Amino acid sequence: MKKTFIIISILFITISLFAKAPDNDDLGSSPSSISTIDLQTFINANKLLMFVTNRGSIGYDQAGVFGRNEGLYYPFIGFENPFSVTIKRSVVFAGGIWIAGVDNATGDTLVTVAEYSDDYWPGPMVGGTYHADGATNPSYRVYKIYKDSMSDNPNDDYLNWPVSDGAPVDNYGAPLLIGEQTLWSVFNDANPGQKLNSAGSVANPVGIEIQQTTWAVQEPGDIEIPLESVIDVQQLGNSKANVEVYVSDYLLLTGDDYVVVVDSHLILGSVWHLDNITENIRVLENQTDSTTIDGFLVIVEFNINETIFSSFQVVANGNGVLDPPVPGALGSQGFPTPGDGDPDNSQQVGEGKWALHTGDNGGSCNFGNRGSYDKFLERSMRGDNVTRAGFFDYEMRFTGDTNSSGEYDKSLGGGSVAIRFFQDDLATWVPFELWRTGINTPNDQSDDVRLIVWHLDIADDSIYNLEGYGCSAGPAGGEHSASPDDDDPLTDWIYWYLPVQDSLPGESGYNKAVAEILAGTYSSGDNEIIARTVLINVNSSIAPPFNQSLPEPGTIFRIENSASAFGPFPIDTFTFTANEVAPPLLAGADDLSIYTRYKLINKGGKNLKDFYICLWFDPDLGDAGDDLIGCDTVNNIFFCYNDGPDRDYGYKVPVFGGKVLEGPIVPSPGDVATVNGKQIPNYKLQITNNFEIRSFRIWDL
Repeated sequence: MKKTFIIISILFITISLFAKAPDNDDLGSSPSSISTIDLQTFINANKLLMFVTNRGSIGYDQAGVFGRNEGLYYPFIGFENPFSVTIKRSVVFAGGIWIAGVDNATGDTLVTVAEYSDDYWPGPMVGGTYHADGATNPSYRVYKIYKDSMSDNPNDDYLNWPVSDGAPVDNYGAPLLIGEQTLWSVFNDANPGQKLNSAGSVANPVGIEIQQTTWAVQEPGDIEIPLESVIDVQQLGNSKANVEVYVSDYLLLTGDDYVVVVDSHLILGSVWHLDNITENIRVLENQTDSTTIDGFLVIVEFNINETIFSSFQVVANGNGVLDPPVPGALGSQGFPTPGDGDPDNSQQVGEGKWALHTGDNGGSCNFGNRGSYDKFLERSMRGDNVTRAGFFDYEMRFTGDTNSSGEYDKSLGGGSVAIRFFQDDLATWVPFELWRTGINTPNDQSDDVRLIVWHLDIADDSIYNLEGYGCSAGPAGGEHSASPDDDDPLTDWIYWYLPVQDSLPGESGYNKAVAEILAGTYSSGDNEIIARTVLINVNSSIAPPFNQSLPEPGTIFRIENSASAFGPFPIDTFTFTANEVAPPLLAGADDLSIYTRYKLINKGGKNLKDFYICLWFDPDLGDAGDDLIGCDTVNNIFFCYNDGPDRDYGYKVPVFGGKVLEGPIVPSPGDVATVNGKQIPNYKLQITNNFEIRSFRIWDL
């Protein structure tokens, strides 16, 4: 069968409405030695830094080169500059190429993906299959050349440019440099043993070789790069608060002296005030979030301690109060619990043993790695959740009623109206209430605040129940990796939100939010306290019927906050001067762009139809909690933008987007398509519809 190839060129661009960068960038190689599974090479030829691998993923730092996993940073202007990766300003967490097609002979749907894990194997295909030495042959690495690495000063990649594997060359047969810096690698999906992602077709490759070329150019222009200068802050006390100040608008700075006062509020929890010392006025009071004012951005973090919580307990069950409390999480996984133990048969009147945790990513039978308490904290206390948690305790109270079958029944009362997360904001019902308890004794509910429930409904059935994730067992095929055996089903995910109207204890804020949820007018604000919590039915069963479908009515899980042991946050002060700074510099549009070209060659011997190619991204634009995504269908641009100011970028928030420039083409009289830079008359780019590989014109490029 004749080999068929398709060339796709895509532009990844980060656009800012503000800023500029210096003339010289770090054009050197990545800070790692050559590796076969190449996860440490990146392109940094402009004001972006993006990781590029030889197994399908892009924009994802799988090796944690910078101690994180985000893979596309902006603005990046050199490792020595504080506005580079050290300031944690990135626009993409992960990305990769997905391909899919139908085997015309068997009718099988074949899928290969690259995202948080990859299905691709380094190296080209020969004889219809992969090279067995793909994991050991260093010649299959990501190659990187740049202006100062050419013939008069060649680096190792220039001297060993793999022309025989398809690496592009110029008219003289030398390595082809495009722009300031060019990266090239080749990989394929022909190794069934590399099928690691459950979204792909397990052990059944598509049979495609992909040659990937990535480059960037630079040009002057008038686009401002948001380079807020760091303003020096001096702490006068010894609290565990952290205050950072950045320039947001250099034209508004006055040179005045300011002080940030961290404090506590009975209802709001940890707060801060801003005083202008020069003018002797209080500018802001009782702030709980980052704020931009007078030309600078103030970020305050109340680091009460490193663990945040001191105990996960069950303080009541179907028979009433449990005194003393019993474990409500897994002490064996590092959760602080009474006696550091795990739930046992004393927790419920029934046979269930329930543990609070975070949503898993595979279960113990599918390489899940979120079993520990550290993972719970990382995922549940994201962003500013620690600050909003303050010095309060929290409770999950099962107040719903059960029917004659022992199942929770919405019609019998109790429970909470909830809002479905990521699912059109529809109203649903859960059989429990979430509460933030006040600073009085645990059993004094006079200063408690009822919280809003966000329900991530895994099965999309509008029911809070056991769902699971990652294994073949369970009602939805799953279980949690926190326990070694495959018998720990888990519930839907729950997010804990403080009502926007939270000035009074009790249920007034909750009731107002419920009315808005039912009317379709609800807006949560930036009030998340705890994210991504689940309940695990520990050692229950591999399939229904479980010993309990949910904790029994009357059960109360309590999360005690370590800060509550010593009360409100201690008062402390931080001083700074809002000195004027130099205006931002300018750059051109191409200076903020990265181009990637994929050459796909069908070498697997299959006649493929209904073939699709797509680029998948998980954009995290600074603080991921306030991102929005969209698609410009006229110009074929996908993009991610921010909903107002951002914790990391302030008001000067960039936009990340991508556009397919070249790709599969179909006949279209009067149009002109571009393939590998050549104009093809009477054809057009085919983006949205499916196509057969063999039906496309094969160009001698």
